Amino acid sequence: MLVIATSKVSAETTSDSTQIKTVSEVLIDKNNDGKLDLLGSKVTVTGRATVSSSVLHANSMIIYVQDQLKGVLVYSDELKQEVQKGDSLVVSGTLKLYYGKAEVVADEYQVIETSSNIPPAVSIDKTYENPERYLGTLVQGKAVVVSKQQEEAWKKLEIAPSTSAEKTVSVYIDKGHEKFASFDFDMLSIGDPITVQGILDKYTYQESNKTIYQIIPRSSQDLRYIGVPQRYWQIIIWGGSILAVLIILAIIFLRQQVKSRTAEITSALENNQVLMEEIHHRVKNNLAVISGLLQLESMNWDDNSQIKGVLNESMLRINSIAMIHEQLYQTKDFANLSFDDYVEELVENISTTVNTDGKEISLKVFSNNIKLNVNQAIPCSLIINELVTNAYKHGFDKQAKGELKIKMKQNDKNVSIMVDDDGKGLPKDFDLQESSSLGLSMVQQLTQQLNGDLSIKNGQGACFEINFKIERNSGSASNYFV
Repeated sequence: MLVIATSKVSAETTSDSTQIKTVSEVLIDKNNDGKLDLLGSKVTVTGRATVSSSVLHANSMIIYVQDQLKGVLVYSDELKQEVQKGDSLVVSGTLKLYYGKAEVVADEYQVIETSSNIPPAVSIDKTYENPERYLGTLVQGKAVVVSKQQEEAWKKLEIAPSTSAEKTVSVYIDKGHEKFASFDFDMLSIGDPITVQGILDKYTYQESNKTIYQIIPRSSQDLRYIGVPQRYWQIIIWGGSILAVLIILAIIFLRQQVKSRTAEITSALENNQVLMEEIHHRVKNNLAVISGLLQLESMNWDDNSQIKGVLNESMLRINSIAMIHEQLYQTKDFANLSFDDYVEELVENISTTVNTDGKEISLKVFSNNIKLNVNQAIPCSLIINELVTNAYKHGFDKQAKGELKIKMKQNDKNVSIMVDDDGKGLPKDFDLQESSSLGLSMVQQLTQQLNGDLSIKNGQGACFEINFKIERNSGSASNYFV
């Protein structure tokens, strides 16, 4: 392809004395004296562009062309025809040295073939030992950052195969580079691994005659991090440390707040506990006073058994409530009252008050550790009070002996209370709805307030059974007296 292009350009753009040469032929040094044989001469060179003409400088044409072995810089501040990476060119101009490197100062050039294909890049590892051999060619490979510098007009990295390697190569970007701002060196740290691709160039300082070799990337895509830069890790570590400190401070603050708030709540609960204990104690004492007054009043009605009986019944009802408050005062647990011990004491108290004739009534209480809250304990105590009193008053009124059983059973949240006597039983035509008994009316109403069911069996004595579910009701138990 290049042979065809050469004959075409020879006929149109070159003189008879000028022969088209490859880059390798232009840069030849036959006598090995360190000077190029054609230096200062007019040359016509052909090769493929490895960088577009507008990339390295905005106003001047700076491109590199190369063959399979060598590359050379082509410069012109007058020619403006656009050259793209991969284009095949024929360039006529003078071969000169610019700060130690060979360049063709172009008088004219022509694109003879457009293509995106460029010669394969040389491994960067080869350039450390013999950079002169690969000047002007495209190189690429992995390296490690050993130093970095940034000024307003340029950016430079020093790279090597490893951080301990002695021979290095620079990565250099001039401010005239079209993509200068897109190269971010701030996030790079010493020791970071990178991949780099670009054109190997050199620069010789006139004062010291020191020569440095540098790779010129064509875009920011030619310079990539491998993995995560150390700077990122530092930011992550520092950010994580700051976040951890903030979290710890927040936890300490919240713990202090929780501790302070818990102390306030604990103090409030203790105050409420003391207040509730005092309330139950005072209620119990007040009920005891009322019960005592009723008992004194009943002594004045020994000649009227009906009035005396009414007063005693009222006294028993008040005592049953007072005993609940006494237990609340002693246990300090309003949600889990032990109902077993309470019922035994309640039944004994009723028997002592009602059984004034000395009848031989056997009292038996069966239970399986029932726990009730105060809002259910009070109506249950009133129900048992009414049924036991009824048994003594009506079931055993014509019997000298008898047996009274109170059975209480709890299965999960279901509670059953049964009061069973072997007295004379209820009348055959008994109808609870039509009954005029205040006690049984209270039993019915209290069962409804428990959301329970009341069943009555009449046979060898009377049997009353109440079934309800345990509920953690809030509020006062005072609604049971409405």
